[in-house]
Amino acid sequence: MDSTPRSIRSKQVRAIEKRFRKPIAEILRKLYWEEHLTQAEIAEKLGVPAGSIGGWLVRFGLDHRTLAEQAAKELAS
Repeated sequence: MDSTPRSIRSKQVRAIEKRFRKPIAEILRKLYWEEHLTQAEIAEKLGVPAGSIGGWLVRFGLDHRTLAEQAAKELAS
């Protein structure tokens, strides 16, 4: 059994997809872009380290929010 970090992340991704019954890219897009959750909030919701979310956004082709988009969210709440 390979214990490299990449294989661990893959196991985490598969477990999340199984739990939510959706592809990880769809889960991340919904939580990050539609629900406007922070990366830390998404990590907590998915039960993974916060550092994983930023990498997954890049890995699965999802853009990061700009500072202006983040500020607008904070002003709206």
